[in-house]
Amino acid sequence: MKPCRKNRKPITWLALEELDAPRAQTLREHLAMCEGCHQYLAEISSVTAKLSAQEPVSYIKASATFHKKIAARLQDNEPNSAWEIAMANLTRLSWRVATPAVAALLVVLVVVAIQRQQPAIPSHCQLAAKIIASPDLPRDLSPTFANYQRVANESPEKLDQLLTEQGNQNLSASPIYRASTRLPANGSF
Repeated sequence: MKPCRKNRKPITWLALEELDAPRAQTLREHLAMCEGCHQYLAEISSVTAKLSAQEPVSYIKASATFHKKIAARLQDNEPNSAWEIAMANLTRLSWRVATPAVAALLVVLVVVAIQRQQPAIPSHCQLAAKIIASPDLPRDLSPTFANYQRVANESPEKLDQLLTEQGNQNLSASPIYRASTRLPANGSF
């Protein structure tokens, strides 16, 4: 009979006498009812007893070069780049975890690639950008906020000069309409 899958590690810890008292008591109660787990404990206990009865062999000693070779191999097996570290960790994961992780990584890469692309600018926008960006525009600019802002970005002195020039110009002969001049003759609305 096979032992219960969830009890294999705890049975091994019990055989090594490394399981805490409450868990050991619960496991012993289970062992009294489950024949597969009981047999597994007997097998593990037998192996543990045989291993602990053996004396360590003291006449075998490793050379100094052996330790250097082991250290070099361990260093060679360590991943050096971020890509190697990521791939090493990814291969340790189960496919149920790795698949969504790879999918999320691909989505992030696609989003970054899309954001790096420059949007296509219509030709009339490019023409307007060239007109605004050209430094040798005539100084008889129309009094708009965008024109004032562009000149102010060049220098505050140029903005002051432009405002002074526009203030000194003669006003046009077109009539200025006010609310009081637009009322009907009889005064009613």
